[in-house]
Amino acid sequence: MNDDRSVKTTFLNGILFKNPICMQALGIFPVITAGTTMKMGVVLSAINAVLLFCTSLLSALLFHNLPGWLRQVCYMITGAALLIPIGFIVSAGAPNTASAIALFIPLMAVNSILFKRAESLSVQQSVFAAVTDSLANGLGYGLVLTGVSAVREILGSTTIWGISLPWDRRAEGILLPFGGLIVLGFLAASFQWITTKIKQKQNRMGEG
Repeated sequence: MNDDRSVKTTFLNGILFKNPICMQALGIFPVITAGTTMKMGVVLSAINAVLLFCTSLLSALLFHNLPGWLRQVCYMITGAALLIPIGFIVSAGAPNTASAIALFIPLMAVNSILFKRAESLSVQQSVFAAVTDSLANGLGYGLVLTGVSAVREILGSTTIWGISLPWDRRAEGILLPFGGLIVLGFLAASFQWITTKIKQKQNRMGEG
């Protein structure tokens, strides 16, 4: 039962209360630069999830006894090694999307969320805790990245998943990095408002 509550809390933190993007400002660069279509958001989210899972797992299994400076090197080597097969898979499955995000894929290997989660939890906790945390944060990161990308595609390109929408007015500025930052800012504010309301409700229930 305690394990169930722990898993639930971990996923709630990863998705909402401690969302890596909206609440901790980790891994913002791919969101505001590459996240301009929903397809790109999904692909980048999947890449990040794989990298985060593998890095966290290896940190808990193998890297926890290494000195801090060497762990940092291992994270980068792990990410770079994983990007080779990932690049082939993305190129084979979605060649147009792969070419559009080719410049950003290598940056995923040094994404700040990988180092943050691996150092703050994976090297100190059990394998189960590390894997659960990686899945929760990968999901939280992916939901925000995909959501921001979808909004920017709808408003900036009047398409969704490449399918044209029935209007012609485009806010093409939203496809630029500052446009992505604006969308992300509104989403982060929404997260703050939601979490504040939830905590207020929990406090009232506790007092009652």
